Amino acid sequence: MPEDTTRRSFLAAAGTGAAAALAGCSSNEPAEGTPAEETDTAEPDTEAEASTDTPSPTPSDEIGEFPQDHIKVDTEEGVVRLAIENVEPSEFGEAVEAAGYSFGSVESTQAPFDPLMPRADREWDRYGANRGPSDEEAATREEVYYFVEETNWEAVQELPLVHTLTQQIWQDRVDVRMAGTMEDQTFDDLELEGDQTLQLASPGPVQTLDPVNAKGSGAGYNQYNAALMNFDNGDLPPVADLAADYTVSEDGKTYTFQLREGVQFHDGQELTADDFVYSLERLAGAEETRNADDIVGDTFTIQHETTDGLDGVSAFEPGTLGVEAVDDYTLEITLENAFTGTLSQLAGGAFAPIPEGSVAYPTDYEQHGLDGLLYEGEYGYNEFFSTDGDGPFFAGVGPFEVDSWSKGDQIRLSAFDDYYGDGPQIEAITYTVIGNGSTRFQRFKNGNLDMLGVSSSGAIPTAEFNPDRRTIESDEGTYAVGTYELDNGTTVNYGESEALDTDYIVFNCARVPKPARQAMALLIDQERIADDVYKGLNTSAYHLSPPGAFMGDTPGENYDAHYQNGENNKLDRFSDGYPYGVGESRIAEARSLMEEAGYTSDEPLEVEFTVFSGDPDFDSIAKTLRDKAQAANINISIVKADLGTVIGQALDGSMDMFSLGDGMEYPDPSNFLRFIPPYDEPSGMFTRWTYQVRASDADLGGDDAETVRQNVYDELVDN
Repeated sequence: MPEDTTRRSFLAAAGTGAAAALAGCSSNEPAEGTPAEETDTAEPDTEAEASTDTPSPTPSDEIGEFPQDHIKVDTEEGVVRLAIENVEPSEFGEAVEAAGYSFGSVESTQAPFDPLMPRADREWDRYGANRGPSDEEAATREEVYYFVEETNWEAVQELPLVHTLTQQIWQDRVDVRMAGTMEDQTFDDLELEGDQTLQLASPGPVQTLDPVNAKGSGAGYNQYNAALMNFDNGDLPPVADLAADYTVSEDGKTYTFQLREGVQFHDGQELTADDFVYSLERLAGAEETRNADDIVGDTFTIQHETTDGLDGVSAFEPGTLGVEAVDDYTLEITLENAFTGTLSQLAGGAFAPIPEGSVAYPTDYEQHGLDGLLYEGEYGYNEFFSTDGDGPFFAGVGPFEVDSWSKGDQIRLSAFDDYYGDGPQIEAITYTVIGNGSTRFQRFKNGNLDMLGVSSSGAIPTAEFNPDRRTIESDEGTYAVGTYELDNGTTVNYGESEALDTDYIVFNCARVPKPARQAMALLIDQERIADDVYKGLNTSAYHLSPPGAFMGDTPGENYDAHYQNGENNKLDRFSDGYPYGVGESRIAEARSLMEEAGYTSDEPLEVEFTVFSGDPDFDSIAKTLRDKAQAANINISIVKADLGTVIGQALDGSMDMFSLGDGMEYPDPSNFLRFIPPYDEPSGMFTRWTYQVRASDADLGGDDAETVRQNVYDELVDN
């Protein structure tokens, strides 16, 4: 789903000095507790902070057993790392030396240690072991979900602001159905009066056509490609698309798909199971992939082998993915563990196929110990996916094919006559890059755009939206339609749907100290943002998981009960619910937190908040937070960047805090909550909420990685 990958799911501001951001936060001390919950003028309740079932940091001479794979060894670089566990650098160095290895230096990296980190890691392991369909497993998952939501309350990695309502407006000449909850909309049956080119807007440049690389740069995906499953016009549940039928094994681990026969790529080749094997291999292991976590991460995991000495998803060994072409039209996918959201996951845009062998794979074969490429590649990467030479030579299977592409300006799609489905009914679609929401709206009012609210383009800018001009004529459950009167007197078609989306602020926890993150949570008034900034169209958010996909049989009621009354709380400190205030800003408490952390009005914390260019709503939120933060000894500088830049810098860990919106790819809390527990490999973790101790320039005496890991582990645990 392009909207989902575009919006992700991660928010922050480009950083101005990690040293300043970490001042007053020792990497070896537990971070401060959650602020008190009284009035704006109340002092922090230190007694309440102490009353918690969160374990204190384990003294290093009593460290218990922990997952051995938290010790990472790179024999070529001479690096030994310990992830997540509470061990000081000096003690880790002593263990490495006691194991018989010398090293040049040892230091802690990423975020300061938080005593919740090991527990959150273990809790997420419980989730991983209980992903099947039984009631008992479902109950365990819900326990973990509540715990992880509360972990985010405590650590403030991602600060939820609002849950969004999707709007669309379209001209009378357009005959189209409003998209439902999942916002997945393909225009194969859309009809036009007059000129047969649909004029749409993209809020930012299309950066790539590569489904495994696209994050925030995939305008038009639903039109030029498809996947095994889809959400028919955005409605749940997912239905077969490129799959004609499927079966699931009794243990829930093996999915067998019978593919549609006769489906053609835009270059005339027929789609077969081999194309999926190649495409999913690239998703897991291509150097260019930015979505490997979707297929070999901790949530949805297809069976695979790993390469020694490599960490996280980068350890995936090419050629080992549990995806088999049984015959031309039969595809078998074997999971590591059962996962109830499998079919929804496979509907995501990252899982779209391209013709087998289109580009070389894997180009980094040497680091995996392979002798050469598994696929030579018919085209150069940028020839196929971008505009090098006569490119793009990209071929998808959607109702429209890429006709022309002017980077930064426009991409034009033309009707594909051999599309496997009905339609398309129109000749072409043109996406024009228009970064400013007000400019897009003006172009629509002038009749130069046919629709708004497609491909994350936004519909009516909040500042210009007047609820009194909206008329709802039909409520279809997942969406409602009617009309909207523009200020020039023209009446256009209007639709809205409750999206499974959350807008939030992402903090880089290695750059912004915990007291500052908690202080900003105290300053944020979600109710004001929902009512004043979004004019009541969006609802205030106190969890990452939206109400429609929250826990239990009555998710909306359970959502309210948890944040309002602390019902089903897993940490004692949250027995009363959301700790930072509902419908208020607690400026005095925020200032007190920052003073305790060593920041004053003369020496405030300096941070940068990066927001999306052309997004007046987040711009308003950022300015209000900036003004309130001055009273809490935090100086916020606002930086603007397009979505592609924000995602790139988030992956690099180079921002302090940034704005982000995320739409669920599958309707389950794990879709959002998987990003909260600490990673043992921090690269790609936007929040960097993980603790690492690193011994560098190590002489490992020729031992292999597994031997080093075992020896160091034994010293840490047994001695």
